[in-house]
Amino acid sequence: DKMPTINFAAETTKNFVPNTRRGSEYSATIQNLTDQTITVTVTNQDVQGSAPTYDTPAAGALAITAGAIGAITAPYNGWLLTGGGAATGTVEITEAG
Repeated sequence: DKMPTINFAAETTKNFVPNTRRGSEYSATIQNLTDQTITVTVTNQDVQGSAPTYDTPAAGALAITAGAIGAITAPYNGWLLTGGGAATGTVEITEAG
């Protein structure tokens, strides 16, 4: 399986809809290969064609510095990734499957 990759091209925000969940277990690792700190917030609302409200994951704020790895295990339907500035590079995601 290929890991989902989010490409930042001098952008500050990206949305991501995770697609893998084992039963009721949510687990994803996020590797930040951009040049900015990336903050990940989550929503449990429908992301497709709506205006969801994003909030800090239940486990606490998730800010992943450049080159670092973070993880989310709290329930989510979609993510908003926000760079500390215009980010360039990729974010690699591995979801539990």
